Amino acid sequence: MFSFILMFLYFFSSAIAEENIENLHRLWKQKTEDELIDQVEKLHFTGQFEEAQTLLDFLLEEHFSAYVFFLWAQNSEYRKDYEIAIEAYQDLLSGEIDPYLRMDVSYRIGIAYDDSVQPKKAIKIWSRLLKDPLLSDEYIPALQLLIGAAYIHSNQDRKGVNLITQAIEKANRDHDWMKARARNALAMVLIRQADEMALSGAKAQEDFSKRMEILKKAEEQVIASVHLHKTAYVLQGVIQMVDAYLRLYDDARTIMPPTPLPIDMEDRYFDTLEKKAHNLLLLAENYAIKGAQMTRRDNWKGEETKMLADRVMALRKEKKKRAQ
Repeated sequence: MFSFILMFLYFFSSAIAEENIENLHRLWKQKTEDELIDQVEKLHFTGQFEEAQTLLDFLLEEHFSAYVFFLWAQNSEYRKDYEIAIEAYQDLLSGEIDPYLRMDVSYRIGIAYDDSVQPKKAIKIWSRLLKDPLLSDEYIPALQLLIGAAYIHSNQDRKGVNLITQAIEKANRDHDWMKARARNALAMVLIRQADEMALSGAKAQEDFSKRMEILKKAEEQVIASVHLHKTAYVLQGVIQMVDAYLRLYDDARTIMPPTPLPIDMEDRYFDTLEKKAHNLLLLAENYAIKGAQMTRRDNWKGEETKMLADRVMALRKEKKKRAQ
């Protein structure tokens, strides 16, 4: 069992010079398995998934166990190598492993399916897990949050929103990452609703205001996630909001008067639009800056750090261009 993993060990280790790997191996051989697993979890906490991969490759060779293999699969999932992660999780589920580890694997394979745009497979796995006699009652709301988010990802918004709304207050503090994932899904529903409102015709200004109101509601979900202290999910929510405001910014700048106007009224009309567009740009920039500050505060090294830095730079360029 698990034999296919050996095919990938060299590939993932190749990013680090061979002599450095040898030095790391000598250092790691002086540590216990528990110490090394603690180190992996610390790397995960700050989004250092490439660094964790090298350590997990070593752990697989020196301290192979079903749990170490689970961590290896989870790190592959974090690195967005979903096919590899899913294959590894399936390999674990096909073997004889601790029943509680089996439940953890079922959680994670569902996430890998959902994040790789296969939410229906995630829903099937988690719905089956709900019937597991080993599942304690306290975990039911947590699973319902995951299922609700997957419904939203499969465009079954009403079903997903209803399930999340019922479950979110019942989930406890141990399930904060599931709450954050669910809140991002709720924000996604609202952002989709806003994006669907075209700004044209006689109701363009009214629809602009409605879109702003909807995005403010989406913001509330992201703000609620901030208090859950789950950095990756919070940053993903922030990026959602930045991009939503930028799309509204682009749309607002293309609004045309519903009827021809005298020159002076037309000038005032477009001046008003430019002010609204400028405020949207400031909103997007404010969110991007706060997100970037969070990456520094939490020492987060995941892909969201670069994504936010790129957005901050692009927004500042846009502001500079508008000021010319």
